[in-house]
Amino acid sequence: MVFDPEDYSQNLFWQSKGKSEQKVYSIISKYLSTMNKNDIKMLCSQFGKTIVKSVLKDRYKKMYAKGYISTNGIDIPLSGKFEHNEIYKQLMGMIDDC
Repeated sequence: MVFDPEDYSQNLFWQSKGKSEQKVYSIISKYLSTMNKNDIKMLCSQFGKTIVKSVLKDRYKKMYAKGYISTNGIDIPLSGKFEHNEIYKQLMGMIDDC
């Protein structure tokens, strides 16, 4: 898919200054991580709520299956069910509000 960074608050595909070919999963995944309401609304309008929710659920399932998040060499353990994670719930709420 042709990605246009001008549609979003910032260009998270910094390797490309203008329009570039990107995978839908990558676009959704990167912009969900910003937790920017306007970016999430754009994702919903471009790809639909169902796809955006599917990518979010997939990312969290994978993180929780691994059991931790690794950030700059620091492993943060994850426990419980991903559906109970506060950030997951906030993101799901933003998608529902689209």
